[in-house]
Amino acid sequence: MKKLLAVDLDGTLLNENHEISQANLEAIQNFQTRGGSVVVATGRNFQAATIYAEKISPSLPMICFNGAYIYDPDTNGFSKKRFLSHDQIESVIKIAEENQVLYRYYDMQTIYATDGMREALSKYEGGFGVKLLFLSDEGLRNYYREHSLEVPKMVFHSHEPEQLKAVRVALEGIGGFALAQSWEGVLEVMAQDVNKGSALQVVCDRLGIAMEDTVAVGDQENDMTMIQSAGMGIAMGNGAQALKECADAVTVTNNESAIAEVIKSYCLEG
Repeated sequence: MKKLLAVDLDGTLLNENHEISQANLEAIQNFQTRGGSVVVATGRNFQAATIYAEKISPSLPMICFNGAYIYDPDTNGFSKKRFLSHDQIESVIKIAEENQVLYRYYDMQTIYATDGMREALSKYEGGFGVKLLFLSDEGLRNYYREHSLEVPKMVFHSHEPEQLKAVRVALEGIGGFALAQSWEGVLEVMAQDVNKGSALQVVCDRLGIAMEDTVAVGDQENDMTMIQSAGMGIAMGNGAQALKECADAVTVTNNESAIAEVIKSYCLEG
């Protein structure tokens, strides 16, 4: 039997209605009753992830912002915090503006975006425990410096794949960033070496669990390092093709209680 299951949230543990199915909940509880641990590993921030982590593993660490920080309930604090420097943020904003791509950035509690993104981000309002602050273009360009924000992640948005490709190439040319796609039309930017795989290693060290005793499940590029680092890496049936190609196995979709299937097939035996 495996000792730890690391699960992404959106597109993985959660169905298209952002819910944990009853089958997933029951399977997780069964795994935990038999001594297994379940850890959330998400690109979301602490507030947006906590409402789900509390349902399945309130006493275990939680990987947030793709590993930019890890919440530890034992200390009620954050470990392994990695933020983008203000000079890096300035470079990212310059590239966004040069390529006419919308962007937003986060601190520990809030999403900062332009008024032009209000409709796209409306799903966060009231439902995910995330604060939103909409600013003018100039306001967003300067707010992080004026308020000395600690920024773990920035996000580019574009419906044009070539725009995101150009942004990615520009950032890779500068260096010093970790880049990952989390949804179609979305590119996430973190500090160098921030990823779910290295964060999972930190959690395993904290819990005294060997990586070969872990299973990790995800659906997008930002899950790839975790899938590759775990003892068993599982890609979602609804996941990105590149992730499926590097995974040890592919399961059903997030609307088919995939986590229950993973626990049954890969966590309770061996």
